[in-house]
Amino acid sequence: MSSSLILNADAESSDNTFDYGFIPAPRNSSDNPIEAEDLIMYKSRECQNGTFQFYALVNGFRNGHVVAEHVGNALVQRLFFNDEIGNLDTADSDTARHVDKVITSAVKDAFIKIDSEYFNAKIDSVLAERLQQQLVANNEMTFDCFEQLSETENKIAENKIAGGAVAILAIIINKRLYIANCGNSVAFLVKFGKDPDELHAFQASELHESHEIKEIDRLQRVGIDPRQINGPSRCFGDYFRKSGYTENPS
Repeated sequence: MSSSLILNADAESSDNTFDYGFIPAPRNSSDNPIEAEDLIMYKSRECQNGTFQFYALVNGFRNGHVVAEHVGNALVQRLFFNDEIGNLDTADSDTARHVDKVITSAVKDAFIKIDSEYFNAKIDSVLAERLQQQLVANNEMTFDCFEQLSETENKIAENKIAGGAVAILAIIINKRLYIANCGNSVAFLVKFGKDPDELHAFQASELHESHEIKEIDRLQRVGIDPRQINGPSRCFGDYFRKSGYTENPS
């Protein structure tokens, strides 16, 4: 589920021709094709103070194609086409702190709203149906309760609720770099040394996994046992990793 975003600090914006697309899923031995879940993006446009470059890597999991596509499209709309960011005066060093604050706030706001929009648009109706079944059955809701649905409906419902995605992005405006992540993907900043064969790589983001000290503290403060979380401790989508984690602790 985890992946890496590698940024070449010496590259020029004109070196990038790729725009948007899913990474082909590996073939399996069965006749059923695996739907691609990992999305990579690069966008570039001229703004008030130079070139605005946007890089993103979105990794879906548990049939997470729909989640990854939703997150990728929404990140582009909310951040890359964000006029407030594009019109920032990044050339003035005196306003650097204000610029940092605006971009940081915009990214946090985008992450929260994108996740909320996904739940509202994609799985609220499924959760409502599950709740109705729960009231009728007067029983704790687990994956087993999907038995009341037809096999096809069961599969669709399970995929929608369990599907999730992690994301990491980098924004470069007038040579200022901003990196944000949600989940366990990692960004590396790569720079060539004086020797052509010399290469320096620096991890530029933090992991959001349940074994990381900061995440252990955060989870415990909200009353969640970190040992109940496998994989990323933050993500987009995946009902069972969030409010529904007690229904399916694994």
